[in-house]
Amino acid sequence: MTLGIVYIARNDTHEANVYKIGMTTRTDIGERMGELSNSTGVLGEFRSLGHVLVDDVESCESKLHENLSAFRVQNNREFFRMSLQEIVFSIKDLIADKIIRDYLPPISTNQEVSLDYFLTFRNLMSFLRFYNDYGCRDFCGLCLGRIYPGLIVFLCKSLGYDLSSKLKRSKFFFKLKGLQESRFNEFEETSIHFNDLTKEYKNKICDELFSQMSKLNDNEFNTLTNKMIDFLNHLIRYSNLDPLIFRKKFNNNFINWSKLTELEINSLSKQKIRFMEIATIEDRDNIDPALRDIFEGSGWLQWLENRKKKNAEVAHQNYKKQKEEKKKRKLEKDLKLKQIQDKHKALLENQKLRNEKRQFYISKLKSMSLLDRIKNIITELPYGIRGIPLDLFEPDNLTKVYLSLSEREKNKLDNILLSRKEKFFINLLKTLK
Repeated sequence: MTLGIVYIARNDTHEANVYKIGMTTRTDIGERMGELSNSTGVLGEFRSLGHVLVDDVESCESKLHENLSAFRVQNNREFFRMSLQEIVFSIKDLIADKIIRDYLPPISTNQEVSLDYFLTFRNLMSFLRFYNDYGCRDFCGLCLGRIYPGLIVFLCKSLGYDLSSKLKRSKFFFKLKGLQESRFNEFEETSIHFNDLTKEYKNKICDELFSQMSKLNDNEFNTLTNKMIDFLNHLIRYSNLDPLIFRKKFNNNFINWSKLTELEINSLSKQKIRFMEIATIEDRDNIDPALRDIFEGSGWLQWLENRKKKNAEVAHQNYKKQKEEKKKRKLEKDLKLKQIQDKHKALLENQKLRNEKRQFYISKLKSMSLLDRIKNIITELPYGIRGIPLDLFEPDNLTKVYLSLSEREKNKLDNILLSRKEKFFINLLKTLK
């Protein structure tokens, strides 16, 4: 079987909602788009809107074309008149078991979903893809651990019940609940829940659900998202479904899994392994006691044990790493604090030394005559005039000394006094002038 790509292409020169669904064995989808655009008689350019890598690409394309034949623009052409959303859903639904890698565009819609929509689903994967693309709607959500009408309708349709109209569904839902039929109420069908059903129908629905779940193949497992797997986890563990039916339907799966070697388990996809854990493990560490006889001495049990040891070792290493990082952060914090303290200490020492020098300088000024003192202030001024006691300027005698200074010395003294905004220096400068 040939690996290849099934693609959705669009040419903007074509009518709205006309798309080409084709295949190529090339690995580069861009090459195929260029080939289509350069064909004789083609206007405009083709661009890929999404594609899937599939196994047996020829049969995948044929299956899509056959099932979508009612939407063909012409019988001899690969163009289809339908919405992009419908094409994406068709590809995911019709050839899901062949998809290896999914590069289709995410599709969102604001359209209201009715229960009729769930009658179109072919299998459980169709339902899972709906859940993944649209989230948890009232009709299908299991976020509260309950099975809603959408899933009930899909499973009952799979069992062969005719639910093609609201009237038929309403009558059937009364049977599901074990009630007598009453007048049709269109809102009745949206209010049915799994816990409302009789034991007989609960068992039938459980049986069908777990039967479909047990038939998921490796390709389908590979396309499961975390959201889908969480959905299955809710179904198995939190939906009040009969665990005996689950074990019965999965008995062959359990036997096959018990025959796997550790090497074979390691080659499985992460999604498949996670599902096996959901199906077999009762809690985080221990296998379901009801399954222990099947898996006794198996590679799966050994793989779980080794995984548990590995997780414990990783947890221990993470703990050691966190402890070392905490110790390192404390040392860095202590070092930073010490650097700040040392810097502050050095600052205080420098300030003390500077104050001592300033006091010595002031003492030196006091021992000088006023003329020598003023000249020293003009020429040296090592600490500015802020710290010089005001009485050393001797305002009463400064005018006489000022007159004996040279013009250059006078200008310097004026500039020094102008640099201060205190009233004393402003008045002193006025007196000198």
